[in-house]
Amino acid sequence: MSNTPPEVPGQTVGSQFLKDLRSRVKELVGVSNFPGAQPISFSSVHLQELQNENYFVCEKSDGTRVLVYITYDDSVQRVYLIDRKNYYRLVPNLYFPLHGYSNRFHYETLIDGELVNDKESDGKVTLKLLTFDLLVIDNKNLMNRPLTNRLGYLKDHIIKPHKEMLSKDPDLAQKQPFIIELKQMEFSYGLDKVLNTIIPTLKHKNDGLIFTSSVSGYKTGTFNKMLKWKPPNENSIDFLLRLDFSHAKSNHGKPRFCLHKWMQKDEHAYFDEMYITDKEWKEFWSHDCRQYEGRIVEVVYDPTRNPDIPWKFLRFRDDKTHGNHHSVVEKIQQSIKDGITEDQLRSHIGAIRDAWKRREEEDKSKRYHGYHENNKNERREEERLENANKSIKLVKDNKSENEDSDVWKDEEESLENGHEPKRLKRDREYYNL
Repeated sequence: MSNTPPEVPGQTVGSQFLKDLRSRVKELVGVSNFPGAQPISFSSVHLQELQNENYFVCEKSDGTRVLVYITYDDSVQRVYLIDRKNYYRLVPNLYFPLHGYSNRFHYETLIDGELVNDKESDGKVTLKLLTFDLLVIDNKNLMNRPLTNRLGYLKDHIIKPHKEMLSKDPDLAQKQPFIIELKQMEFSYGLDKVLNTIIPTLKHKNDGLIFTSSVSGYKTGTFNKMLKWKPPNENSIDFLLRLDFSHAKSNHGKPRFCLHKWMQKDEHAYFDEMYITDKEWKEFWSHDCRQYEGRIVEVVYDPTRNPDIPWKFLRFRDDKTHGNHHSVVEKIQQSIKDGITEDQLRSHIGAIRDAWKRREEEDKSKRYHGYHENNKNERREEERLENANKSIKLVKDNKSENEDSDVWKDEEESLENGHEPKRLKRDREYYNL
């Protein structure tokens, strides 16, 4: 399988209309840049985190991250794909009907997902969109709701109606730019199923696991409740590449390949070098090497090639505007240092399951006691109303001929409205009602 991620389909939106679309999305989620959540790298402390909180786990697809923005223009539903550089592409022949309707469609909706190339047994490549979250549906923001709720909305109100529509319209199904599916997720203690069953049968490239809190909301930008695990030898970092030719003449024309981490806005800072062997230089990099200046590269830590320059080129990331932020670089370095292996993950499955089940029992107990507490409150309310009725009867039975009837009328009305006059309270206490 190729290391090249799939290209984002659709017609690129021009700068004038692009500004308008970004403004609309900002109204929905509060940010004008790429609104997708970004995972942090898995480190040793997260083994305990998986025991402290309920998480879902899924395979980490090696694809192209996009968000799907559904809106209306000129009374027609339009669907756009938003890439990591925050550019929008209009995708034709893509429609999302409302649940239970064939001629009414979603609007102001934002879906999170990833494009992958599935390679079939006959060699044919099928483009798919694997969806895994729903931020907004029909102008209703879901980001403060737990992932379990958001996935329920995504499955029942987006994926299911879309598939039903295509099943009834084969011609439209043939025109689809890609197949849309809900990404398969498991409870965190179902990790064995992901590793043993799901990943070995994938038709697209995979490069790790994603753990996402099932009880947390959604957060744009770096999200510490979304954890990215990769095998230690595949843990990678994205950097801006700068070429230094100051000593190239004495090194057969080969420059220094300098990696820069992203600091803020357009500011970058030097991090380290990327090691390129003489063979790699001659076979690939030496041909018009200046074209690689300023591109984003993904590198992995491999000290076996050169202990002094341990970073190895993996691929270009032209889908990204910046490399990893310096804070993310630090977390990935810690993840590399911790080097959590697959065997270590598996060894914690039992503890993760026990902690999950313990929380389930605690929740059941809370619901049980809450149910009985509600019943007690209902009984107290019934008793209060019964005592109030007795008080009304008491008032009527003890009316004095010298008392103003309007006063009694006001007190009866107060009781019927849920209020208790001071004199009635005194009478009730005297008669022990």
